[in-house]
Amino acid sequence: NVILSNFRHKERQHEKWFFKDWFLKRGYRVIEIPDHICFEGEGDALFLNDVLFMGYGFRTDIEAHSIIAGALGVDYVSCELVDPRFYHLDTCFFPMNGRVVYYKDAFSSSSQAWMIDKFVDIGHDIGVLDILSIHEEQAQDFLCNSIEINETVVTPSDMFSLSFSGKKTSICDMSEFVKSGGAIKCLTLRL
Repeated sequence: NVILSNFRHKERQHEKWFFKDWFLKRGYRVIEIPDHICFEGEGDALFLNDVLFMGYGFRTDIEAHSIIAGALGVDYVSCELVDPRFYHLDTCFFPMNGRVVYYKDAFSSSSQAWMIDKFVDIGHDIGVLDILSIHEEQAQDFLCNSIEINETVVTPSDMFSLSFSGKKTSICDMSEFVKSGGAIKCLTLRL
């Protein structure tokens, strides 16, 4: 299944039709949410184990969350983003294998509490979950906009200190793309 984005800003809204065409031609089942509900795709929907964490507040509407979770048949957590520098979930939340790295101040206090509760539940389910809150400087350096491939973290930031302890790391120069407000994770789509 592929759930298509409904971008908030007009400049990106026409992308939807190109993605729809591409996925349909390759045999994917395409799901569209109502046009009046904004959902900006994987930038605001990330799995930590079997739980879908979903951002809202700047680019995605909270009304999209129950529709998407229902279509996928998964449990979800709505995470309110309150700092406009972190307009998508993937700019401040990095789920990994056995670990979650996030910038807690990007989220409302009620979302922080709900997220911690769910982190603890997931940790109980899988045996252990490292929960790491990073500093503002690390967040602004797009540390959370990294990706994990097997046991290697590809990151735009050299300020990872303990965040990626026990993992191999590869720093990727994203200086040009960062000017657009994103980094490595923004250039990927998990299929």
